[in-house]
Amino acid sequence: MRQGSSQTEKALGADLFEYFARPENSAEAALFAQSMGDVFGLVTQGAVAAVSTDGVFTVVDVGGAHGDFVLALVEADLELSGQVLDLPHAVDGACAEAEKRGLSDRFSAVAGDFSPPCPT
Repeated sequence: MRQGSSQTEKALGADLFEYFARPENSAEAALFAQSMGDVFGLVTQGAVAAVSTDGVFTVVDVGGAHGDFVLALVEADLELSGQVLDLPHAVDGACAEAEKRGLSDRFSAVAGDFSPPCPT
């Protein structure tokens, strides 16, 4: 706060998502994704109850980590398929979560960066 900017780079040597993308930090990345799902669990439940998926066949969660939100939507609607787009280090965790929930046949995870820099 006193510096007026994030101190993540100073503390970790990279911005948060670059840090988590490093193979040696995979356990921390998985813990972060799990904790985000846990923190937003009640919000996810409320959002799934409030969102109508009538007439929708595919939902995509951009930056969805392990897919908690999109997987909850897919669980609630048997006609729905879901996809997560997130950084490469998150894809395996999203696929594992779908497998754990028995939703692999209606779910996919795609590696990508949704915030690339603008061309100069």
